[in-house]
Parts: sequence; structure tokens; C-alpha cells
Amino acid sequence: MQGPRVSREVRQKIDGHISSLRKDPVYHLLSESSSLAKAQLESLLIDTLTTGEALNLTSDQKARLRRRKVSKGAFNRSLIQAYKNVRQSLFTTLLMGYLGLLESPRLASFLELGERLSELSALYREGNASSGLIDENRRIIIQMVEEITRPKRMLKGLEAGEARDV
Repeated sequence: MQGPRVSREVRQKIDGHISSLRKDPVYHLLSESSSLAKAQLESLLIDTLTTGEALNLTSDQKARLRRRKVSKGAFNRSLIQAYKNVRQSLFTTLLMGYLGLLESPRLASFLELGERLSELSALYREGNASSGLIDENRRIIIQMVEEITRPKRMLKGLEAGEARDV
């Protein structure tokens, strides 16, 4: 037995947001290297976008918002796995900080990238930034991500003996 249908307005809002993300080159670059599967990321986005706006959607309704229709159980499993992966990523970051690996000068570019991503996110939220400004920020972010994640760059600090014995 299915619950109440999702309103057209809610569906359009969620579909529009996810559709705009799918066109965003920064989203593509980051999501492709993320620890989240596409289904997990979509479930997480739907859950986040439908929470806190007095929508009170059921899991069944949220499942129907997925691009590929899934059961309530499949939606909940992908959502639980997404939150588990996010939690593990956070704990990995905390562990790196605890071990002193985040204090390395080679990670300064990650902090700068984080600032750039926050600025781009703010431009999207404000909605009044010129497309040229957004495009320029996207270009810089993509360039920074490609530079930072280049394998030789990531290993450079290890060659200099920056790794600590644990």
C-alpha cells in the first residue's frame, strides 16, 4: 500500500536542484571521486532537501523522488550506507588531524580549496552572482582539484619524510 503522493511542487523543486547539480562540472569532479555511490548520493540529497522544510515526507515518498524508482527499503538502505560513508570520511579526517597529518604545509592547498568551494556554494545560494563569476570560480576549483590530486603531488610530502611513525 502506497502512502500519499508527493506534490508536483516538491517533485519539481527536488528534480530541479538535482538536475542543476548534474550539469555542474564541480559536482561531477567531486562526486566521481567521492566515497558515495551515485544512488547513495542521490538518496542523501533527497533526504537533506526534504528535511527541515516542514515537508514531513515518508521514506516511501522520498523513494519515489529518486530518478530510478526504488522501494522504500532500497531507499533506506542506500541512505543508511551514505550516512555510514560520510561518517567514516569524517572520522578519517579527524584521525588525520589527531596524527598530525593535517598540519603539513602540503595540505594548505586543501584548505584554500575548501574556502573556494564555500565561496562558490555561497554564490549559488545568493542566486544573484553573474554566470561569469560562477564560471570563473568553477574553472579555478577544477584546476585546483586536478593539481592537488595529481599522484606525484600527493606523494611529494612522503618523499620528503613528512610521514610520522605511528
